Amino acid sequence: DVYKRQELDLLGYVQFDHHVWLNELLFTHKEIELYESRLLELIEAIDDEPKEDELADLYDGFNQRDEEIEELMKKIRKHIVSNSRLVHSNGSLKSMIDSVHSTTRKEMEEFRKDYTQLKERFSRFSIIQNGLI
Repeated sequence: DVYKRQELDLLGYVQFDHHVWLNELLFTHKEIELYESRLLELIEAIDDEPKEDELADLYDGFNQRDEEIEELMKKIRKHIVSNSRLVHSNGSLKSMIDSVHSTTRKEMEEFRKDYTQLKERFSRFSIIQNGLI
């Protein structure tokens, strides 16, 4: 029937978002490992306490983003499991999308913004440190 088709279409839309988000978060996790490794190298090589503190702060920022990734991934995986059950519950999937999925989308957008700012901060430090400006 038409209602069932709409629910399945809606589920497909939500599942697509979930898979894209999980992929993005996995990639970002790997990227964070690169940043953290580089920061540890820089911390070891520097003997200027204010700069070392800034590097440690950057490291903590990347570590916090990595912890956020774990939480977002848990939340998304939980949604994937519960969504398949909701498709057969009269209107429950639509209700979940209107609340939980929309909230998760906002959390992903906020995460992206914060992560981009952190990478820009790292880049500014690297440029200044290497005398490129």
